Amino acid sequence: MLATVLYAGSATGASAQQVAGVNVNTLDIWNSSSPPGGYAYLQLEYAAILGAREVRTAIRWNQLEPNAQGAYDPAYLSEIDQVVGWANSLGIKPLFVVLGTPCWASSAPAAITQGCADTSAGDGYPPTDDRYFAEAMSLLAQRYGANVAGWEIWNEPNLGYFWNSSDPAGDYVKLIQAAYPAIKQVSSAPVLGGAVSLSDYDFVNALYADGIEGNFDALSIHPYSFNDSPLTPGTLSYYGGPASSFSDGVPAVHDVMLRHGDSRQMWLTEFGWPTSSNGVDPATQATYVSEAYTQMQAWPYVQAGFYYELQDSGTDPADSQQNYGLLRNDGSQKPSAAAFQQMATATTVSASSPAPSHTTIAAAPARTTGSAAPSQPPGGVPTAGASVTSGSARHPPRLPRHAAD
Repeated sequence: MLATVLYAGSATGASAQQVAGVNVNTLDIWNSSSPPGGYAYLQLEYAAILGAREVRTAIRWNQLEPNAQGAYDPAYLSEIDQVVGWANSLGIKPLFVVLGTPCWASSAPAAITQGCADTSAGDGYPPTDDRYFAEAMSLLAQRYGANVAGWEIWNEPNLGYFWNSSDPAGDYVKLIQAAYPAIKQVSSAPVLGGAVSLSDYDFVNALYADGIEGNFDALSIHPYSFNDSPLTPGTLSYYGGPASSFSDGVPAVHDVMLRHGDSRQMWLTEFGWPTSSNGVDPATQATYVSEAYTQMQAWPYVQAGFYYELQDSGTDPADSQQNYGLLRNDGSQKPSAAAFQQMATATTVSASSPAPSHTTIAAAPARTTGSAAPSQPPGGVPTAGASVTSGSARHPPRLPRHAAD
């Protein structure tokens, strides 16, 4: 198994294995280094050194098939090929979240698409025919087979930013009903459904009501708790209920699954805390990382947890979206890097495990339009963070600076 595992503790007595992964931006920053893709490789290498054996990264359908049905961009496919190859060479499997409707397939109104001069116009709308997406997913699944950790269908369809629909749950179910069989006909890799922002159990219930059952292998959610500890109960959380609580929200979603007779596993494909001026201080972020992965071990129905994200995407201290990283924008480590490394590697990295070789790459990557982290409420005052110390894995090198958006 190419995954770092965390063993469930005495709270459950379970022996289920849990994957510790991290979100990276390999394809979104592809052309931000010389040579192109160099920075993407370094991000994968750094993730491996920190103990992650799976990484979550995005494939943009609108870049894969920008101009017409079946007209796949060979350059973009080559980039995906390299990411998969590099990741596998480092002992990592990528979990690809696929999103972004190309303009030619978008149901967006003409005022948005405007003749599709911009091939990404309307990328947040459902496709006019879900079979278009299913065909693209079939191509990807067949091409990469067992070299990937899985396929996550879209991102946060309960948010209009990513899924602009008058019936978001119903339209999402139609999309995954088309995509799931197309993928499973050519690949045994798991298909993740949901990709829900927060622990939105009401939206998950709507997905089941609209017929998602039987069209995915595991349910994924993003159980952010804003600036609260992952142990903060729902009654004390930002929204005053399980939806904004890590510790109460994940079980609440699982309860919805069980009420619908579904005993599938859950994957937590995004969660994290920003060290912005309206976020938490770096030491608190590190504590929360440790608490989250420790709490996860009490849930035998949770198979994986992917921290969001590896590195800060910008330098604005007031912008929470730019400050979620285990690393600062300049590549230096926050205390949370050591916390993640300890949780991810404590039980699995042996002295015989090969360590990746380092590559020095000059780069100034910038995230492409559309990669958004959830908004965060004000709170907290940042303080200076300590550097990560060497653990059971190799001490990570300093990554180059991430360019601000």
